[in-house]
Amino acid sequence: MTKIGLAIEKVLVGKKITQTEICSKVGITQGFFSGIKTGKKIGSEETIQAIIDVLVLTKEEEKDIWKAWSYDRGHRETMEYFFKLEQENLKLKKILKEIKDI
Repeated sequence: MTKIGLAIEKVLVGKKITQTEICSKVGITQGFFSGIKTGKKIGSEETIQAIIDVLVLTKEEEKDIWKAWSYDRGHRETMEYFFKLEQENLKLKKILKEIKDI
């Protein structure tokens, strides 16, 4: 499963909405939705926004969906580099917070 697929599945766990309902409200087939999640299809920006709107996500969940979508659309090596930088940034922020708390 792709990063966008994992991100969508993560938010679906707490929602009481079926894939059929999502597809109906967004105006896509279940096959296309499944294709987005598995990486066989790339949803357009408009489609991803429509999915986000239907799921009524928090800002953090929405950010995670967009980040995953960008990752899946980008050049793999570049996106992996950005992911590593982001992880390193989180570690550094944690260290800074601990220093401030001393």
